[in-house]
Amino acid sequence: MTRHHFNIIGFIINCTWIALFIKNPAMMWILLGLAGLLFLTFLTIGVVTPSNNYFLKQTTKLTTDKVLLTFDDGPDETLTPEILSILKKYDIGALFFVIGKKAEKNPQIIQQLIEEKHKIGNHTYNHPNLFALYRQDKVEKEIGLCDNVLIEQTIHPGNYFRPPIGYTNPRIARALKKFNKKSIGWSLRSYDTLLKEEDKLLYRLTSRIKPGDIVLLHDNLSLTATVLESFITISQKNGINFVTTKELNTILP
Repeated sequence: MTRHHFNIIGFIINCTWIALFIKNPAMMWILLGLAGLLFLTFLTIGVVTPSNNYFLKQTTKLTTDKVLLTFDDGPDETLTPEILSILKKYDIGALFFVIGKKAEKNPQIIQQLIEEKHKIGNHTYNHPNLFALYRQDKVEKEIGLCDNVLIEQTIHPGNYFRPPIGYTNPRIARALKKFNKKSIGWSLRSYDTLLKEEDKLLYRLTSRIKPGDIVLLHDNLSLTATVLESFITISQKNGINFVTTKELNTILP
């Protein structure tokens, strides 16, 4: 059972105990309200902090001292090839979480990812920001459409998934079980979508990186492509070892 299931059981037990043993109506409703608030608090924390594995088991760190680079929201016609060139120069393997409609428009880049021995993950077809609010059928449709794009390009869609924004819930957990996919999170978030200056992004990455980290980056952002090589070289000088393309098959769960 997940933490969400234990939270539900705890909520039911608390409400039952309060209803049976608290005879004062006013106090009973106050305690029931507090129990509901506590349940919703844990639920909210579970949604916004997926590393807690509240709804599903999610990989957020490696079990080795290597560092895995992951890239979301591509493929980008210009920036993804730039990033691939840098990764190839340093023999670094990465996991790319692709958006289905972008993969549809850039099949040549998807083929390049495969030819250069990187891994591809599912990041939904449209990358809806409100994905965590979608009904079950729409959640499954987004995942299935992205898989189908890759299958149509004669590529196995793999079993890795990252939800848009990273939020999870029971519907996403059920969908991943149906599609036999594993959720991959991160232990180091670059915030390259928010930081606008090269030195700030580079400092955040190089000052926080640790062995075993899974790093969240975006291959559709020019700032990320600009600082990537410096991030790699500085980190390597500081003793960080990145996952190579040959190690991808054995290092991922």
